[in-house]
Amino acid sequence: MKLFGNNMTGPTMNTAVSCQQGERTERQHHHGLSLHLTLAGNEALKRKRQLPAANVPSLASPLTLVNSRPKSSTMMIPHKKQLVLPEDEDKPQELSPVEFLRSLLHGPNSADSYKVNSLDRIFFTKPSEEEMEAYDLEVVSAIRSKDVARLRKLHDEGRSFNACNRFGESLLHMACRRGDLGVVTFLVEEVGVRLDVRDDYGRTALHDACWTATPNCDVMDVLIQVFPSETLLAEDVRGHTPFDYARKEHWEEWIDFLRERKEEILRKRGGAIEVVA
Repeated sequence: MKLFGNNMTGPTMNTAVSCQQGERTERQHHHGLSLHLTLAGNEALKRKRQLPAANVPSLASPLTLVNSRPKSSTMMIPHKKQLVLPEDEDKPQELSPVEFLRSLLHGPNSADSYKVNSLDRIFFTKPSEEEMEAYDLEVVSAIRSKDVARLRKLHDEGRSFNACNRFGESLLHMACRRGDLGVVTFLVEEVGVRLDVRDDYGRTALHDACWTATPNCDVMDVLIQVFPSETLLAEDVRGHTPFDYARKEHWEEWIDFLRERKEEILRKRGGAIEVVA
């Protein structure tokens, strides 16, 4: 069944439209969550100093980087001159999971300067017609409903799970973003789906695994068994690594997780990304 052909009619067109509308709604919601990444540096300052909302930067376009929080802020005090409040330079900075990983993998002096540039072979390419055809409503519905039994039956029938929508998002991207341990385990360990896939924003499945409302350490456990450790620092087109997508209130929990798996992460350093034909 073709979802993106030019001659779809009747039930086929209705199914395609339904699937595309679902993708659009989920993707819009997904991208809406990205505001917390670019505003993370401003939120604490905003709450403390009562900054007006107009002073908080926002994304101008999907590919626009937002500047970090301002070097100083101005508070208006009635009948007095403006008081300039400088940054709390002496206040110790909280360690982020990204800084922890860079220090672990590349030394304590590399946190500010290290860039992953050895992963150029993992790039976004326009999904093939076959990959988009495989990304149909039946498979997507089974992923969304966490129906592993149905997915296993489709796999036994010969259905391809190396499927992508028109944005380059794979089934593994979707399962990781939803935090579905059973589906992720099935796709990685039973099916052996391709891992060398980025969407049109340059995100890997690892990015989506960190982009959840609550930390899902079990899903990440499955992924770090098959991804080389360097991919934990792979940047998307905005320059964000997977753990840049983690909420700040979860940093400590993620660092504890990474620290407990230090040996596994170091063991997987310099490995190759599995590509299943």
